[in-house]
Amino acid sequence: MFSINLLVFILFTVSLTADDLMSISLQCAAGMEHLQMLRFVHRDVATRNCLVGSGLIVKIADFGMCKENMNEGKTTRTFCGTPDYIAPEVW
Repeated sequence: MFSINLLVFILFTVSLTADDLMSISLQCAAGMEHLQMLRFVHRDVATRNCLVGSGLIVKIADFGMCKENMNEGKTTRTFCGTPDYIAPEVW
């Protein structure tokens, strides 16, 4: 069962080792790679949208802003996200 988001988990877990953090990072990267293989663009990847379960298993969640069927070369122009967190070069 996945009961806590990654942000809260990291903030309130004091016993995480470097290996734990590496495992969490690799799982997030593997999840994103899997979504890319399925031609999904998540568009809201953040610690609040990654769920942590027993055994430090991480799952990517909240697909409310995702785009499906994003074939190579296809682009999207929909603006989404919080302006305060967007890279300056986007403006």
